[in-house]
Amino acid sequence: MSKILVIGDAILDRYMYGMCPRLSPEAPVPIMRVTGQIDQAGGACNVALNAHALGIETHLISVVGQDQAGKDLVDTLKSQLSRFHLHQIRAQTTVKTRYVSGSHHLMRLDDEETCKAEDLEDVLRHYTEYVKDASWVIFSDYGKHFQSVAGEIIRVANAEKVPIAVDPKCPFWDLYRGADLIVPNADEYHEATLRSENASPLDLLARHKIKEMVITEGSRGMTHWSQKKKKPIHRGAVAQEIMDPCGAGDTAMAALIVGKMQGLKIEDCLDYANLAAGYVCQRMGTHIVSKKDVPLPAVRKVA
Repeated sequence: MSKILVIGDAILDRYMYGMCPRLSPEAPVPIMRVTGQIDQAGGACNVALNAHALGIETHLISVVGQDQAGKDLVDTLKSQLSRFHLHQIRAQTTVKTRYVSGSHHLMRLDDEETCKAEDLEDVLRHYTEYVKDASWVIFSDYGKHFQSVAGEIIRVANAEKVPIAVDPKCPFWDLYRGADLIVPNADEYHEATLRSENASPLDLLARHKIKEMVITEGSRGMTHWSQKKKKPIHRGAVAQEIMDPCGAGDTAMAALIVGKMQGLKIEDCLDYANLAAGYVCQRMGTHIVSKKDVPLPAVRKVA
């Protein structure tokens, strides 16, 4: 059976909803009266939830702190994903708190703390065990905990001959050397080229021994580069109103890998990922897309 193993930074996305009836007399800022709160699983959790909802058995490995936010994140996941291991570490759980009034995103507060590499030893042991049964690995790097062991994550996947895709946060891509696929957004890609002396896309891949790259470009769509094909493939996004882009990159990554696992050609994988990412952008919050929301294309399968 095809399986996806997601490893990376788990994040609690907390949304505080309310009304802003007036401005503060103390400063030119709105006064928000909070009327509701919603907790959603973000980061690597969101990648895993989307892959699972798109019809592929998915296992998640990550870390949380020994705090209330960690308990809240576990509780949020329990109702949506059956296979996950969130190891407790000596660092606080990463929480992104967004304040929203109507459709207006007013502010985001981040609470985060990076753990030490030795705190990830149990995580890597579980990863080494579970990767053997995986068809694909997705490394979701949000720059919180896992960059110190990125090389080991990729090395283990390579040794087991399991393809690995990376959502990068570090602009120095030597950290991701040996990955099969890297999926940066446009800003992350341009930052990486600057750090690599303005290398061309193919030179950037060759320099870091990465086979393929998909650049997600928001409303402009996605562009695929491969060391094999040498020429890029671009697919535009469907024009639509964007309400909240939060989590769209996670959704795009999940859909890309699901498409690959279903044997679709890269053009159809890009179209599928564009549609999935666009679907969540039309909704407020960290949203999960299902195979009912975005049906898998049934054409141009790889022979």
